[in-house]
Amino acid sequence: MRKMLFVLALAAVVPAAAQAAKDKDAKTWVAVCMDGKDAQYTQIVGGTGYFHLGDDNGSYQTLRLTQTFYDGTAVCGAVDTKLPPGTTPIGQVCANKSRNTIYFKYREAKDTALPDEKVGVFCQAMVTVY
Repeated sequence: MRKMLFVLALAAVVPAAAQAAKDKDAKTWVAVCMDGKDAQYTQIVGGTGYFHLGDDNGSYQTLRLTQTFYDGTAVCGAVDTKLPPGTTPIGQVCANKSRNTIYFKYREAKDTALPDEKVGVFCQAMVTVY
Protein backbone atom coordinates (compact mmCIF):
# COMPACT_ATOMS: atom_id res chain seq x y z
CA MET A 1 0.00 0.00 0.00
CA ARG A 2 2.83 2.42 0.82
CA LYS A 3 4.47 1.69 -2.52
CA MET A 4 1.21 2.43 -4.28
CA LEU A 5 0.81 5.79 -2.48
CA PHE A 6 4.43 6.67 -3.25
CA VAL A 7 3.98 5.89 -6.95
CA LEU A 8 0.78 7.96 -7.11
CA ALA A 9 2.45 10.89 -5.34
CA LEU A 10 5.45 10.68 -7.67
CA ALA A 11 3.18 10.57 -10.73
CA ALA A 12 1.45 13.75 -9.55
CA VAL A 13 4.73 15.61 -8.96
CA VAL A 14 6.48 14.80 -12.27
CA PRO A 15 4.16 16.83 -14.59
CA ALA A 16 4.29 19.83 -12.24
CA ALA A 17 8.09 19.66 -12.13
CA ALA A 18 8.26 19.40 -15.93
CA GLN A 19 6.05 22.49 -16.33
CA ALA A 20 8.15 24.42 -13.80
CA ALA A 21 11.32 23.52 -15.72
CA LYS A 22 9.69 24.63 -18.99
CA ASP A 23 8.63 27.98 -17.49
CA LYS A 24 12.11 28.48 -16.04
CA ASP A 25 13.64 28.07 -19.52
CA ALA A 26 11.38 30.75 -21.05
CA LYS A 27 13.45 33.81 -21.89
CA THR A 28 12.34 37.32 -21.05
CA TRP A 29 13.40 40.18 -23.28
CA VAL A 30 13.53 43.68 -21.78
CA ALA A 31 14.18 46.67 -24.06
CA VAL A 32 14.45 50.13 -22.49
CA CYS A 33 14.73 53.32 -24.57
CA MET A 34 18.04 55.11 -23.99
CA ASP A 35 17.55 58.20 -26.16
CA GLY A 36 15.22 60.24 -23.96
CA LYS A 37 11.93 58.46 -24.62
CA ASP A 38 10.26 57.01 -21.53
CA ALA A 39 9.36 53.58 -22.92
CA GLN A 40 9.99 49.92 -22.22
CA TYR A 41 9.06 46.72 -24.07
CA THR A 42 9.06 43.44 -22.15
CA GLN A 43 8.30 40.13 -23.88
CA ILE A 44 8.33 36.56 -22.55
CA VAL A 45 9.28 34.28 -25.43
CA GLY A 46 6.21 32.22 -26.25
CA GLY A 47 4.01 34.27 -23.96
CA THR A 48 2.79 37.71 -22.96
CA GLY A 49 4.52 41.03 -23.52
CA TYR A 50 3.96 44.62 -22.40
CA PHE A 51 4.80 47.98 -23.95
CA HIS A 52 4.92 50.80 -21.39
CA LEU A 53 4.97 54.41 -22.59
CA GLY A 54 5.41 57.25 -20.10
CA ASP A 55 4.32 60.86 -20.34
CA ASP A 56 5.58 64.09 -18.77
CA ASN A 57 3.24 63.67 -15.77
CA GLY A 58 4.84 60.43 -14.57
CA SER A 59 1.96 58.22 -15.65
CA TYR A 60 2.17 55.31 -18.09
CA GLN A 61 0.03 53.80 -20.81
CA THR A 62 0.47 50.04 -21.07
CA LEU A 63 -0.35 47.72 -23.97
CA ARG A 64 -0.63 44.01 -23.36
CA LEU A 65 0.88 42.07 -26.27
CA THR A 66 0.99 38.49 -27.53
CA GLN A 67 4.15 37.32 -29.27
CA THR A 68 3.88 37.24 -33.06
CA PHE A 69 7.52 36.76 -34.10
CA TYR A 70 10.80 35.42 -32.67
CA ASP A 71 14.05 34.44 -34.38
CA GLY A 72 16.64 34.72 -31.60
CA THR A 73 17.71 38.22 -32.72
CA ALA A 74 14.35 39.99 -32.67
CA VAL A 75 11.01 39.49 -30.95
CA CYS A 76 7.64 41.12 -31.75
CA GLY A 77 4.23 41.30 -30.14
CA ALA A 78 0.83 42.57 -31.26
CA VAL A 79 -2.27 43.78 -29.47
CA ASP A 80 -4.93 42.19 -31.71
CA THR A 81 -4.30 38.45 -31.92
CA LYS A 82 -7.84 37.42 -32.85
CA LEU A 83 -7.01 37.36 -36.54
CA PRO A 84 -7.55 34.52 -38.98
CA PRO A 85 -4.58 32.12 -39.21
CA GLY A 86 -1.89 33.39 -41.57
CA THR A 87 -3.00 37.02 -41.25
CA THR A 88 -0.41 39.65 -40.35
CA PRO A 89 -1.40 42.07 -37.55
CA ILE A 90 -1.76 45.73 -38.55
CA GLY A 91 0.77 46.83 -35.92
CA GLN A 92 3.51 45.11 -33.95
CA VAL A 93 6.03 46.29 -31.34
CA CYS A 94 9.48 44.71 -31.77
CA ALA A 95 12.91 44.65 -30.12
CA ASN A 96 16.15 43.77 -31.88
CA LYS A 97 19.11 42.83 -29.69
CA SER A 98 21.76 43.11 -32.42
CA ARG A 99 20.66 46.61 -33.47
CA ASN A 100 19.63 47.69 -29.94
CA THR A 101 16.33 49.18 -31.07
CA ILE A 102 12.64 49.17 -30.30
CA TYR A 103 10.75 49.47 -33.57
CA PHE A 104 7.24 49.22 -34.95
CA LYS A 105 6.15 47.07 -37.88
CA TYR A 106 2.90 48.17 -39.45
CA ARG A 107 0.88 47.84 -42.62
CA GLU A 108 -2.15 49.39 -44.22
CA ALA A 109 -5.48 47.85 -43.22
CA LYS A 110 -6.40 46.43 -46.60
CA ASP A 111 -7.22 43.01 -47.96
CA THR A 112 -4.11 41.81 -49.74
CA ALA A 113 -2.38 38.47 -49.76
CA LEU A 114 1.04 40.09 -49.25
CA PRO A 115 0.64 43.31 -47.29
CA ASP A 116 3.30 46.01 -47.69
CA GLU A 117 4.94 46.05 -44.28
CA LYS A 118 6.73 49.16 -43.08
CA VAL A 119 9.25 49.42 -40.25
CA GLY A 120 9.83 52.48 -38.12
CA VAL A 121 12.53 52.70 -35.45
CA PHE A 122 11.00 54.09 -32.26
CA CYS A 123 14.17 54.45 -30.20
CA GLN A 124 17.69 53.26 -29.53
CA ALA A 125 17.41 50.84 -26.64
CA MET A 126 19.31 48.65 -24.24
CA VAL A 127 18.01 45.15 -24.99
CA THR A 128 18.66 42.50 -22.33
CA VAL A 129 17.62 38.85 -22.44
CA TYR A 130 17.15 37.10 -19.09
